[in-house]
Amino acid sequence: MAPRRTTLSGRLGGDGALALAVDGLFARGVADEELAPLLRGENVNRLRERQLRFLTAAFDGPKPYRGRPLAVIHAGMPATEKHFARVLTHLSTTLHELEIDDSTVAGALSGLPALSPSPLPPPAPTSPQRPALTTAPAPTTPQAPRRPP
Repeated sequence: MAPRRTTLSGRLGGDGALALAVDGLFARGVADEELAPLLRGENVNRLRERQLRFLTAAFDGPKPYRGRPLAVIHAGMPATEKHFARVLTHLSTTLHELEIDDSTVAGALSGLPALSPSPLPPPAPTSPQRPALTTAPAPTTPQAPRRPP
């Protein structure tokens, strides 16, 4: 009898499936006309590895996330909540293509913000007279990453 997969990571298929999901996510990201500019000039292989470690931890994997807070990582990037939503859409599509059931995908996506309540810096204020800034200001006080109980 196969062991029960009680963690979200296990229900998603474990390390191998998460690696495939990250590969699919990055394939979609570099092909997405709104996300691709954020990846230009970046070491995509390094980002892929970091994303895999982050998602493994976010999905109750065996190792907790020990990276910098997401707001600090994304500070100075022109990423917005719209970009974050596109990443979640691509992740959802990829997980469904890996034949992960709807309730597990929904649980996975809903759990992502729990690791960091503010994954992106707040958007820059805009006014009718001034165009929006293309980069967000760096947060003044970095938050420590949350660790699972």
